Amino acid sequence: MSIIDQYAEQALVGKSEKTIKTYRTQLEKFNQYLVESGTSLDDGLTRVDVQSYITYLTAKGLKASTVNLAYNAIRGFAKWSGQESCVQHIRVVKRTPILQRIPKSLERNDRNRLLRLVEQKRNLRDIAIVTILLYCGLRVGELVALNVKDIELKRGGLVYVNRGKGDKERVVPATSEVRSRVQEYLSQRGDVALDDPLFVSNQRRRISARTVEHMLRQLGEQYHPHALRHTFVRGLLDAGVDLVTVAKLAGHTDLNVTRSYATPSLEKMRDAMEGLYVSK
Repeated sequence: MSIIDQYAEQALVGKSEKTIKTYRTQLEKFNQYLVESGTSLDDGLTRVDVQSYITYLTAKGLKASTVNLAYNAIRGFAKWSGQESCVQHIRVVKRTPILQRIPKSLERNDRNRLLRLVEQKRNLRDIAIVTILLYCGLRVGELVALNVKDIELKRGGLVYVNRGKGDKERVVPATSEVRSRVQEYLSQRGDVALDDPLFVSNQRRRISARTVEHMLRQLGEQYHPHALRHTFVRGLLDAGVDLVTVAKLAGHTDLNVTRSYATPSLEKMRDAMEGLYVSK
């Protein structure tokens, strides 16, 4: 039995077949690299072996995620074989991307199509959900955690997000569109208490994030709570709202996360270049 077989049998117990296969493949590739370098996993690891392999993979132009997958497999093997010191302080070199990854948001036509489709369903709850996601930028977990008392329906009302990421509270203005849609939905529900969940199922139980995701997916594969949240943030930035204000509204603790939305899309850069030197 090879040392990789021993590792899989002893250290990967309980893992899925896919995970076991992935780790085995990564270790076999690493071992082949070592053999070509005059050593092998059977001879024991050194930090030089690991670092040179990671650098080799990066130089080949592999994605950072692929390099990290290889490193994680090696790190697991090193821990199992008592050679953890060999994977400490390894530099996982990342290539600078040609284009920064931009959070996916909905273009105007897709956004308007979503609003039309949910209106056509005539489900007041779903209309209110889509409106809050688009106009307040809540995470789906924040949305389903709302209680009736967490949203003010009077003029100048607010949405109190009390169970956000990291359990940090923030306040988001409730636009007239949000207030109107939520009021219509609550009026249909009838008698509700302030501590009741804002959005409930037909059994009057608090809905789950999965319920929201399923509802949106029925309207189109491109519709997901993340996409609606990204559309909210991108919309604010496109309107000229400053980064600090947008970060506060979105509940970003790292301003760099907000800044990533400000990166121009490939489509916008292409449009700008098409108009280059065109006389007006």
